[in-house]
Amino acid sequence: IGNGEYAFTEYLDAIEKGKSIKGIDGIWYKEGDKIIKNPLRPLIQDIDSLPIPNYDLWEDIDKYFYFLGQGYFVGVRGCPFNCSYCSEYTMKKVFGVGGYIRKRNPREFAKEIKYQYEKYKDRGMRIAHCFDPVFTFDKEWLKEFSDEYKKIGMANKLPLSVFAEATAVDEERIKLLHEANCKIIRIGIEAGNEKIRMQVYEKLVTDEQLKKAFAACHKYGLVITAYNMLGGPGEDKKTLNDTFRINKELNPSRPIFFIFRPLPHTRAMDKIKALGNRIDVCEFEKIDSLHFGAALNTGKLKPRDVVRYQKKMFAYFLTKRIFKLIKNQKITFFSNMVKYGFNGIRYGVG
Repeated sequence: IGNGEYAFTEYLDAIEKGKSIKGIDGIWYKEGDKIIKNPLRPLIQDIDSLPIPNYDLWEDIDKYFYFLGQGYFVGVRGCPFNCSYCSEYTMKKVFGVGGYIRKRNPREFAKEIKYQYEKYKDRGMRIAHCFDPVFTFDKEWLKEFSDEYKKIGMANKLPLSVFAEATAVDEERIKLLHEANCKIIRIGIEAGNEKIRMQVYEKLVTDEQLKKAFAACHKYGLVITAYNMLGGPGEDKKTLNDTFRINKELNPSRPIFFIFRPLPHTRAMDKIKALGNRIDVCEFEKIDSLHFGAALNTGKLKPRDVVRYQKKMFAYFLTKRIFKLIKNQKITFFSNMVKYGFNGIRYGVG
């Protein structure tokens, strides 16, 4: 429960020495049918003190790099925003807001990326995927990181992929990302309908702010991955059409359409009750995928309606994207598809 680095280390030490794990902060465990809840471990504040991850311990690392090519990095822990559907707000209630957002030294973070690149560049690492919730939030931090990434020669070697939020995107920030060779930016639209986005999801981003953010990204040639959620509390066919419309208008390179998930203890659960919506428990128990499967009945939309609409969205935007890739890559698109398909079967990758 909470950051796992020290808790897991102490757990392994106890197991190795045959000792009880009673009293190890941050660990819950069972004795028979009884759940033992050790005290909550405070969040690690100095995340610069943690060692650089050793991915050699992952036996499939070469296969992973072959198919996805991404190295994962985290420079900031915690999100400054409080969207109703997300667990971040719930965790802030558990741990407290003070000290919840913790930042790496941006220059040391750039050096960590260089270290991993030097280690894995010949094994398939093709991009650094920074998994910070909102990489662009702190402009001064971003300036230092961008400066260091260029200074140590990484901007010419390894492109970046980052998450952002539309209110933390402007031309100055995008220019900094562009100079550091950021190729992919991931921005949440969530809902095309402003009322659903702002009042239900409490993602306080207007249509106008989305348009300005996407325009800045397009200006500097960034590939935009846009995240959307379908079938959330209060949704109907009109609001789903609004999501379709805004994605056509904003023209992201890679629109992705998730289906709303009712996460426990989030404020979105309260919205479901307040709006008279209902979770279909039978459908919810069938869901075993991040992308697919619906369980919320809004009264105007049944789970199967949302699933059908998701297929329609993917059919339209994925077909459009494939034709664009074929136009740009020509025969390489088909040769890569055959190569990766063959190796996927060979390695047992779905």
